[in-house]
Amino acid sequence: MVSRAARAIGLIAVCAALAACGYHLRGMGDTALSFTTVAIEGGDNDPLLVERVKDTFSRANITVVKEGFERQVKILGANQTRKASAVDAGGNVAIYALDYVMTFSFLDAEGAPLLENAQVAAHREYEFNEQEILGKDEEQQLLLREMRGDLARDMLRRISRAERNRSG
Repeated sequence: MVSRAARAIGLIAVCAALAACGYHLRGMGDTALSFTTVAIEGGDNDPLLVERVKDTFSRANITVVKEGFERQVKILGANQTRKASAVDAGGNVAIYALDYVMTFSFLDAEGAPLLENAQVAAHREYEFNEQEILGKDEEQQLLLREMRGDLARDMLRRISRAERNRSG
């Protein structure tokens, strides 16, 4: 049986190896932004996506405001599609593909565009079985929630790049 001290030493060694190779937990990455307030407009057809975008800005220490903003994000559209990606021998859908696309513009305080009609997209596939229809609906909702997070983070990365290009 392995002693408690040996397990602790092993855990420390694993952590040190992960840190040495550059591994880090998934986060926002390098999104240092030159502004502290943002207004978010649009996205009325997808309030869950708008909430995820607001949350993503908040996690990046950007305050979402309605007026007195330094930058503005206009969500011009968000579209989700689900289509059959593969069928089984009986002609029944075996795999569905989900696509989620958001179009947005990023403006300065005066309304000058820093990014116009930019798009971010996410794609997922999941297996479908008519015998597990309730579970698959829950799986689809979970995938859509993850995809909203991906879109919001991708949008923030694009905005961060636009800010760096503007100042650099």
